[in-house]
Amino acid sequence: MVFLQLEDGRAHMHIALVGSFRPLAGRSRPTLQALQASVEARLPHLPRFRQRLAWPPGRLAEPFWVDDPGFDIARHVVAAADPDQALSDAEFGQLTDEFLSTPLERPGPLWRFAFVPRLDDGRAGLVCKVHHAMVDGVAGMEIVASLFSDRADAPSETPAAWHPEPPPGPLGLGLAALRGQVEAAGARTARALVGLASPATAAGELRDAVLRGAAAVRDDVLFPAPSSFLNRSIGPTRRLARCPLPASELVQVKRAAGVTFNDACLAVAGGALRRLALDRGELPPRLKVAVPVSMRGRDPRGWGNRISFTAIELPLDEPSAPARIAGVHEQTARFKETGRAAATDSAINALSFLPGPLRAPLARLGAGARAFNLTISNVPGPRTPLYLLGAELDEGYLLAPLTPGHALSIAFFPYRDRVFFAGYADPVALPEVDALPDALRAELAELRESLP
Repeated sequence: MVFLQLEDGRAHMHIALVGSFRPLAGRSRPTLQALQASVEARLPHLPRFRQRLAWPPGRLAEPFWVDDPGFDIARHVVAAADPDQALSDAEFGQLTDEFLSTPLERPGPLWRFAFVPRLDDGRAGLVCKVHHAMVDGVAGMEIVASLFSDRADAPSETPAAWHPEPPPGPLGLGLAALRGQVEAAGARTARALVGLASPATAAGELRDAVLRGAAAVRDDVLFPAPSSFLNRSIGPTRRLARCPLPASELVQVKRAAGVTFNDACLAVAGGALRRLALDRGELPPRLKVAVPVSMRGRDPRGWGNRISFTAIELPLDEPSAPARIAGVHEQTARFKETGRAAATDSAINALSFLPGPLRAPLARLGAGARAFNLTISNVPGPRTPLYLLGAELDEGYLLAPLTPGHALSIAFFPYRDRVFFAGYADPVALPEVDALPDALRAELAELRESLP
């Protein structure tokens, strides 16, 4: 629930998907009524979409989820334009920015979809925002997959009757909170006791875990981020800068440099930020970047946040593009070898043992501008097309929220033959975000030309 503590009137803690869908020939266009019915029919598989937050008496413990007896699909899946109104790409972008510039309202379920029935190129648009307290990026992709279909001719579904559980009273809330704390403490204690049957092995693993944890705290939390034009006081306004890049060209860079696909995308993002700094007349610094890492293991399903973070330095001060991508690869390979993401995850989980008055300021410190300059995240997309009521997903952008002191986040979403880069920014604090797409394209071109 750390994302609830980070949210305020300027920092909105929702993740988002912005999609454009192309209707297939011979099929009816998606409508608001059909979309509402389709989403509602799938909610039995997504129970949290009909739940709201509840706090124990005095808010002495973490909130938890209870059924919302007043749930109404029409308040969560809404039309953002008239059915006969064809929006231009610029108008759709402006609507998207306005929708993402408002926080989700706490009293009800923390999600909302804005549907645009028609764009002037024939596609339909959809903007989905879901609070980060509900899901992480991987779970968010699972939700997208369950709300949409992998078949163009998937049959329509009829919503089933739903009967919410009655809300608990004050005593029930207090007991539920206590039970949750005991279960969480028990789970952590059980993990700590694993291996006691072999004391020597357990002692060695404990020593290694402590060393990894200390290194993670030193490198990912305590080592300060450099001063950067990306770290400014932010307001509530948001801007999405969209940039699709050909996946084949990124694969070409990956193979030529002998790195991973993720390294290639990180290097393109870093080189683009170097260009923005130079355009400002500044000497580019080495940026400290928070890279989310999924901790879901082999089972990606489930609710909540199972992510950790690791910090890498983007060598923006390096003038050579091949040297920059080599530097990125060296760091990502090192943190994989050392298991630093797991160690950081343990340090983050340790916050849950602290009382609320201590936990909140420490969470803000760990998400502040001193801890890192920006977040760059990657959520892999499905290998097959996705469909919304028979319309194929043509473009999709996933967005990571801005925490206080951070004017920009970048996310890239590989889907089919393209990688969709999203620059998500406060345009007042960082007007340079409008130049990010051109900078990304230029950096990819330079990498392709400079690598053998």
